[in-house]
Amino acid sequence: WKVRVWDKDSHAVSSRSAEWSMGLLKPEDWKAGWIGYDAERLKNALQSPLGGAQWIWFPGDGSNPPKGVRLFLKDFTLPAEIKVKRAELTATADDSFKFAVNGEIILTGKPGADSWHHAPMMDVTQWIKPGANRLLAEAENAAAGPAGLLAILVVTTEEAQVFKFVTDGTWKAAISPGGHWESQAAETNSWSVARIIGNFGVAPWGIIQTTEAYLPPAPYLRTSFSADRPILRATLYASGLGLVEVHLNGQRVSEDFFTPGWTDYHKRVHYRTYDVTQLMRRGENALGAILADGWYCGYVGYKGERDYYGKLPRVRIQLQVDYADGSSTVIGTGSDWKATTGPVLEADFLKGETYDARKEPSGWDEPSFNDDNWQPVVADNEVRPLMQAHPGPPVRVIAKFEPKTINEPKPGVYVLNLGQNFAGIPRLKIS
Repeated sequence: WKVRVWDKDSHAVSSRSAEWSMGLLKPEDWKAGWIGYDAERLKNALQSPLGGAQWIWFPGDGSNPPKGVRLFLKDFTLPAEIKVKRAELTATADDSFKFAVNGEIILTGKPGADSWHHAPMMDVTQWIKPGANRLLAEAENAAAGPAGLLAILVVTTEEAQVFKFVTDGTWKAAISPGGHWESQAAETNSWSVARIIGNFGVAPWGIIQTTEAYLPPAPYLRTSFSADRPILRATLYASGLGLVEVHLNGQRVSEDFFTPGWTDYHKRVHYRTYDVTQLMRRGENALGAILADGWYCGYVGYKGERDYYGKLPRVRIQLQVDYADGSSTVIGTGSDWKATTGPVLEADFLKGETYDARKEPSGWDEPSFNDDNWQPVVADNEVRPLMQAHPGPPVRVIAKFEPKTINEPKPGVYVLNLGQNFAGIPRLKIS
């Protein structure tokens, strides 16, 4: 389309030609499927480290605990001369809990009938000290029936000593904790010895799985295809349950970041459309993507939780190639794609990114790349949201600035003073 404008003297001025296109408006317009690569993610999903801990509860509640809140306490002393290198607390409860270390609540288990299926783990190093320490846990049984608390604290010193403190018969229990229980210097002489229900793995709870606060590597996914006729137009549609960076023939298809954006993925997910005609080649082509957790299954909010919408990130890409002879073809994500992991070892909004340039698969997004050692993708998805074209502008770089200073406190570790609060994409080269 063009626009022509006449002035008062009937002089005409015409615009340059421009064009627009319809998006993929109906589910059946999508020929591409959702794919991902879960091998490394699942390999890092650890079995619960709760072995050795025992389920405990308030003894006065008997074998069929009523609905209510109970308080549990463990005092312990670490040698005064040690230096704490790392301390990790893992806990769960039927039905929910709040855990305090030395007067501060630092770990919570969200309520729910099956919340005990997963035991969150947290780094509590900053709260553990040489000498006397106190663990307090408030646990709630939301309805009459099975109730229990299960926890382990592992303290590792700079001298490689390991101290483990588990829920067992050395804990004490009380009823009606009251307000500000976490910071009260409770007198515990009147407290009861906690009742041991059974060892880790006992019914009705069984073996509990937990995922350490780890960041899985970002999958690299690719395919190759042939375009054997003169190309008129090539249009690419990209979406993801997570964050997606799409490549075609060795180049990013756009300067957009954080595609496709944050939505309630159970309801809808956005996609973006790109004219990639200039990136296409007659003959062999390669299409690829880098996939990260993003808001879909990365850490979201300030509770240290991940997997809010789902656990397995997915990408969906559809490339329509229109040829000069009037024919067209569609190349889309599917089970024929291959995947691996690369230099992006960790990628998360809240936890940060780890990049190892030595692992960069050079030329992975080129048609000549040998992907014989890459693995098959997984072609399924946890949710099936409505897909809609993104209604707003993309996220792009709007400014660049240099750090004020770069220090190297120890070999290979660099600290950048940016001179201001900073949220964005670091691109750093140190020679």
